[in-house]
Amino acid sequence: MTNVKEAVQAAIGFVGELFPDAWGIRLEEVEPLQSKWSVVVSFNSGDPTALASVMSGTRLYKAIEVDNESGEPRSLKVWKN
Repeated sequence: MTNVKEAVQAAIGFVGELFPDAWGIRLEEVEPLQSKWSVVVSFNSGDPTALASVMSGTRLYKAIEVDNESGEPRSLKVWKN
């Protein structure tokens, strides 16, 4: 069984793998479901030293489902635009 900390770590690691230019990753929400965890994270994308990237303030929000048994991320969806 995967606990909440392990689910969050798996979700953040998954985002880092899929979005290598992600920075400022934040945990937004965690919810236990029947056989999985729903973990919502937000992050910025692009060069953090570029003025346009910092000034735009645009964050991406993603909902990641983490399997409760294996602790593996199973899906990633847009949570909020």
